[in-house]
Amino acid sequence: MSTNKEIAVRVLDAVGGKENVNSVVHCATRLRFKLKDEEKADTNRLNQDDDVIQVVQSGGQYQVVIGSHVSDVYRELTGVANFDGESEKSAESIDRYHLIDLYPIFRRNGWGRGSQRISDISSDDELAGGRFWRLHGLVCHC
Repeated sequence: MSTNKEIAVRVLDAVGGKENVNSVVHCATRLRFKLKDEEKADTNRLNQDDDVIQVVQSGGQYQVVIGSHVSDVYRELTGVANFDGESEKSAESIDRYHLIDLYPIFRRNGWGRGSQRISDISSDDELAGGRFWRLHGLVCHC
C-alpha cells in the first residue's frame, strides 16, 4: 500500500501535471478534476494503478476514484501541486451552493417527481448544462 503522498504524486503526473489542471475538488470517494486537455491524461496508467479503483470521465470532469481516504490524498495533492484557493474547496461545498435553488422543487414533489419536474424544465440551458447535472452527480456518483 502506497502512502497518500505517493498516490497524489502518481495521480497528478498521470493527469498531465499541475499545468493541465484547471481545478480539482473531491467528494466522498473521488478526486474530480477539470482538465485543460483530457487527451494529456493517461487513463490506462491510472486504471492499472493498484491504489486507483477506476477512472470515470463524465460531465466535463475527469474523476479518479480513490476510495474513502480520498480527503487525505486530496490534502497531499493540493500540497504537492500548490494549487490556488479555488481548488481547495470540496465538491460538497461547491455543489451545496448550486443545489439551494433546487430544494423547493424536491420539497414539493419528492425525489422521483422532483427529478421528473427538473427534466421537464431542463430546456433552460443553465439548468440542463449545470445545476441538474451537479445534482445528478452528487446523488448518483458519490
